[in-house]
Amino acid sequence: MLVFCFFKGKQVLKLNCFGFKVSAAAQIEILSVFIIQSLCPVGKPVSANPNCTTELSPPHIVVPYGGSFSVNCSTSPTLTEGMGWEASQDGIPLKDGVSFLSLTVSNVTDWKISAQCFSNLKDGEQCVKKLPIAVYKMPDHVSMSLPSLMGPMVEDEEYRLKCGIVNVAPARNVYVRWYKGSQLIQETSNDTSLLPVNMSFDFDLRAQSGDDGTQIWCEASLQFFAPGPKFPPMRSESHELIVLLYLSYSGAHYDLAQKKSFSNFLMLLFSVR
Repeated sequence: MLVFCFFKGKQVLKLNCFGFKVSAAAQIEILSVFIIQSLCPVGKPVSANPNCTTELSPPHIVVPYGGSFSVNCSTSPTLTEGMGWEASQDGIPLKDGVSFLSLTVSNVTDWKISAQCFSNLKDGEQCVKKLPIAVYKMPDHVSMSLPSLMGPMVEDEEYRLKCGIVNVAPARNVYVRWYKGSQLIQETSNDTSLLPVNMSFDFDLRAQSGDDGTQIWCEASLQFFAPGPKFPPMRSESHELIVLLYLSYSGAHYDLAQKKSFSNFLMLLFSVR
């Protein structure tokens, strides 16, 4: 909520600042205007007004694209003149004489849908309660890709794996987990989009001898408000790791050049089999 505060010299004049107004004559003499968010130098914020008792039930919504939802807004009948819903879909204009009003959206077609309940109080205040809404779509597919032509891994070499998630929304609520055997080895989320997107997550695996024969995979899940609905994760296919221990010494030093040649030889060998 933007709040306008007006100053004349050191005197604080107010316009729409926590319910106060200044006269038109006084506004002409205003020397400077400051716009701040939800704060003025003096007085109490609207949200602290004890007469603002607006409640939403449920307090937040998680809905699939194309789905429906209904939410109730209620407030004190003795303090309220009327109320309504401002919404990007199926909003309800001000209704006088009510203190309970339901918003129903039968077909959500806006990925960025927004809604807030407002109530006009008898003391001239207006109270607003925003409804958090998350519109989602489960991914079409989750897959894990390995480096091209990758045969057995060589111990202590690093390999980049990719987890691909197809057509999922909202991206900002997607969490990707990497598993090696029963061990969770990484969890990431790095997008803010509300729209359906294809996502790709990288994981750099340094091969260890103990990884040989271990299954590795990734899974994607949607996580929302707590408490809220729980969605089962969608898992990629799993791959078995084959890790070869390569030992080569030149005097007391590890021969990295020979190790690299050995790795390249293995990739070529397994690519033509």
